[in-house]
Amino acid sequence: MNKNIFTIVLIIFLWSFGQSQASEVTIMVTGMGIDKYTIKKKADGTEIGTYATGTFAKVEIGEGTDIEVSLNNLSKTKDNLNQDWTIESGYILVSGKGFDNYSVYYNDDKLTETKTNVYKEFFSDLSYTVKLNKGEYFEPVKPPARLYAGSVVIKGQGIDRYSIFSQETELAGKETGEELEFFSGTYTVKLNNTIETVPIQANLRTEIDAGGILVSGAGNSFYSLVNGDEEIGQKKTGEIIEVFKGTYSVKLNKDIKENIIVNSGDINKSLNSHALIFKGTGGYPFYVFNSSSSDFDTENALASSTSDKALDLFTGEYKVRLNNINKDINLTDSQELTITPGRLLVTGTGEEKYNILDAQGNQLATGVAGEEIDLFQGTYSVILQTIIN
Repeated sequence: MNKNIFTIVLIIFLWSFGQSQASEVTIMVTGMGIDKYTIKKKADGTEIGTYATGTFAKVEIGEGTDIEVSLNNLSKTKDNLNQDWTIESGYILVSGKGFDNYSVYYNDDKLTETKTNVYKEFFSDLSYTVKLNKGEYFEPVKPPARLYAGSVVIKGQGIDRYSIFSQETELAGKETGEELEFFSGTYTVKLNNTIETVPIQANLRTEIDAGGILVSGAGNSFYSLVNGDEEIGQKKTGEIIEVFKGTYSVKLNKDIKENIIVNSGDINKSLNSHALIFKGTGGYPFYVFNSSSSDFDTENALASSTSDKALDLFTGEYKVRLNNINKDINLTDSQELTITPGRLLVTGTGEEKYNILDAQGNQLATGVAGEEIDLFQGTYSVILQTIIN
């Protein structure tokens, strides 16, 4: 045989031998075609393709090819694949209203999250943890599996947020009037630090009526709902605090009204507030005391403010104190009361100081010459302080 011909024949033989090492296998992840699985070469991560479950893929492999198949963020590998490979999968479904999310975990790894009533597929030889609104199903789940959710709603004004707890762990929360889905069990629900126990059953909706309280007003001050020493919630006057039924105290500034009853499904509107507006130079604080007060230490004041600022106070009678002078006011008849004091100005260079005394000779305040001082209407004595050089 001619030497050149022999060389050509040998090259063809070697090429044919190399080609014979590659072969084709079929890989399939069984299923309903809901999700897709991905095939990769394990060695370098090269993606071969993505396919719907229940469909097969023809994959060309060579000797020593390691294959990785992934479904919903979980992978299986086959080293040195040399024959067809079929992997079984099944569905997991949380049946519910379709507005909350459930999550599927393998060990501590979260694989996927989707709405209730949406199917997801997973390898069926493994067990998974399923959580709905962070509430965990009571046992491991192995596909195929259909789990059933129940729901709860705190009926209210849609103003405040309620939260569902399992022991001390908060699972989820929504505004009143909005529904939450959970697996069957007994849970704790909190609404502005008021608490109820709620049983939830599969395929059933549990309803609890919230009540609330409204202190009318212009929103100048905050009021609080109190139970013993615990503050339940806080809002501006004119805004509703939603709570479960009970008997509470209501605190506005430092004034407290006790034994205020809140019923389920009802907003208690029995308390009104009125705006008290101060006008003045802005340099002197006003203090508000109960009308019966005899101790006018500022620590005992119900509230305080400065000029051009307003306070909201419960309906009633009060004493307003300015520069140690009291003025009686009544907030029963008007929604708004403006107090405008007089102003005293002693002219001077600004270095002189003077004392202001009442009719009994009691010193009320000290002023500086050239600066205005706020005083309620009345008769006073002004004494210039002696400057000793």
